[in-house]
Amino acid sequence: MDNFEKCIVDVRNKIDDMINEAKSICTEPLGNKRRRRNDSSHDHRVAALEVCDNIISIQ
Repeated sequence: MDNFEKCIVDVRNKIDDMINEAKSICTEPLGNKRRRRNDSSHDHRVAALEVCDNIISIQ
């Protein structure tokens, strides 16, 4: 269990790097889709941090 928690903490600490990497390799096709808000990467970051925090606090 300690090893799992350590891995989740490592993931949590790398959230910003993962988001930046995802932005660099994922592009949305242009078209008739509505544009996302400019702060959507911030929303993803906050959600990812909350998930990690919830997983760690469950034990």
